[in-house]
Amino acid sequence: MKQWNVYRLHYYASALLVIAMATALMTFPVHASEPEPSTSDWQPGNMGLNKEQAQAIAKAREEQSAKSYSKQEQAAIDLAIRTVNEKTPVSRDSISNLRIRVIQWPDSSLGCAEPGVEYLQRVVPGYFVSFSTDDKIYSVHIGDGSAVVCDQINDYLVDRRKRGMSIISTYQAARIDLAKKLKVEPKQITVIKIQPETWKDSSLGCPVSGQQYQPGPIKGLRINMTCRDREYEYRTTLDGGDFVSCKEIVSCHETE
Repeated sequence: MKQWNVYRLHYYASALLVIAMATALMTFPVHASEPEPSTSDWQPGNMGLNKEQAQAIAKAREEQSAKSYSKQEQAAIDLAIRTVNEKTPVSRDSISNLRIRVIQWPDSSLGCAEPGVEYLQRVVPGYFVSFSTDDKIYSVHIGDGSAVVCDQINDYLVDRRKRGMSIISTYQAARIDLAKKLKVEPKQITVIKIQPETWKDSSLGCPVSGQQYQPGPIKGLRINMTCRDREYEYRTTLDGGDFVSCKEIVSCHETE
């Protein structure tokens, strides 16, 4: 039993190491000043990239493809792609967001330890390689000439990207919804803060007298926005429910 506990502790330590590293590599910033699609073009879940954004992405991909790697790095990248190809055919032309980092793995599990499996307790120099293709994220751990596709962290990264995309869609929808209510262009609405929140019931902290609400906890987002000098706050659930405002939405037109 003591030996099993040691293996289990070792597994959790390796998993935490990989998740911390992946978080540093795969950040997904949300910019409140990001250009907004028009109200007529917007659809739920649609990122609505404009011409400038599409050109920026294309330029980034060109710079990535033109990036030069050392022989060791290129060999690691080739090994990572071959390893993924053993499970899922991957076209090099479809690869994006390629990242490679030198790392010292704490043991022969290469950061992908499985419960009950014994690993050599020695530092293994290697690489962490990650890339995206066909809306999937792959992370490959390399060391001692071998490679492992770490499914543990792949699931984490995919879920993290989905949550990031959901938050972006939510704040885009909030800006458009507020713009419609204020009868202004979405570009006049600035998102200044988005933060997670947990409410005690489905009123989201804005109960209306006489109405009944589903008991919580209810998780969601608090979105603070401005139009000219006025500040507005929207609340919504994580599943994309309706927007709730605790205060009356007052016009921000300069003439009023």
